[in-house]
Amino acid sequence: MAFTDWNGDGKNDIVDDSIEYNLVQNSINNSGTGGGGNRPSGGGSTSSAVLCAIAGLVEDALFFALLGIDADDIPIVVLVIMWAVFALITSAVTDAWGKR
Repeated sequence: MAFTDWNGDGKNDIVDDSIEYNLVQNSINNSGTGGGGNRPSGGGSTSSAVLCAIAGLVEDALFFALLGIDADDIPIVVLVIMWAVFALITSAVTDAWGKR
């Protein structure tokens, strides 16, 4: 028995059951738990995230090397924040590059 009068005829009948069944099946298929379903990708893959993290580390090291700052003099919190910033910038650049 359907929970809603989907077609608005004032009766909760087999037509409403059919409509609700199709809505649930489409929802399951589009969520990825069922089979098939055409849904757009929501973001990058795991490999691109790993590559951006590695690139962030390299860019972090290059940044401080170009400025001539010894990494031993920098608090770890600053290094981690700079690494995250460089990884996010790399991710944004590669995402924009992929969309052109």
